[in-house]
Amino acid sequence: MLKHNLKQENYSFFATNYISQEELKNTQNKIVMFGAPFDVGSARPGSRFGPAVIRELSYFCLPNNYNTTLINVSKDKSVWNQDILLDLGDLFLEQESTQNAIDSIYNLISDLPKESIPLMIGGDHSLTYGSICSMHKKYNDNYTLIHFDQHLDMEICENHEKLDKLKHSNFISHIVKDFPDLEILQIGQNWLSSTNQQNSFSKYPQLLTISNLDIATHNFDVLKPLLPSKRNIYISFDIDVLHKYIIKNTGYPAPFGVSLENALSILVYLCEHNKIIGADIMEFGSHQIYDFADETLIVCNILALLITKIQQAQRCSSLKSAKQ
Repeated sequence: MLKHNLKQENYSFFATNYISQEELKNTQNKIVMFGAPFDVGSARPGSRFGPAVIRELSYFCLPNNYNTTLINVSKDKSVWNQDILLDLGDLFLEQESTQNAIDSIYNLISDLPKESIPLMIGGDHSLTYGSICSMHKKYNDNYTLIHFDQHLDMEICENHEKLDKLKHSNFISHIVKDFPDLEILQIGQNWLSSTNQQNSFSKYPQLLTISNLDIATHNFDVLKPLLPSKRNIYISFDIDVLHKYIIKNTGYPAPFGVSLENALSILVYLCEHNKIIGADIMEFGSHQIYDFADETLIVCNILALLITKIQQAQRCSSLKSAKQ
């Protein structure tokens, strides 16, 4: 009997191979992608349509020759390795219960071997909580959550018992409550929100925020010491962290967002100096999603860069093991 309610469409992410549920246990050292079309908790729904359109456009992003070099980095060439990339399809998530959707994410990722890297395409940001619960099961607190977002996604209240039910706008508060020792680095959040809630943050020493103003007004060399190095990291990338002149097709476009150049510089540094144990790209989509093909291609390229950097790290690790 099939354990997860998955559907596989005509298009897979980047034309990669679909994998069946029976093959889940054989996905050691693979990047396992899946869609999570869900946005019931959002006041501006539409991100449920994100996975489908990202699938379709990513399918046509790569030429037929999958050995095409995507990234040239001085002495090392990172090659797109189609064999490492797998697609499970889209989880069927009823648009009624956030908790049921989170449980589905948790169960799916928990069924993957530890050394596989889950890559979720959402969907609203509440679903990241399910990923983090599964990461905690596998790694305890031995990793850092990297949270790209224009919002803090925190609900400041006197005590945890007064927290509202988990939703996309407060999932970080629930993570802090349930995993108090987990290190969290927030990147790109609105500086006014961060300043207004600075006193409330003092009781969360494991939480660090690099605001959009920090990124806009400081040289990257100044920000670099604040970024983790030689750590396990989970990257959660809310697409609304980018300025609205880059991405409008999201629930809350950012009037003072991070530039694409700055976001990619930080993302590449994180990927090259840490071990990625999981990732997601969330909150892309609206009811007019097919009017934003250029923006979808931007998301596809960010996704491709993330995949390439993961594969580059795996390749370097394999070469080191072979030499030993």
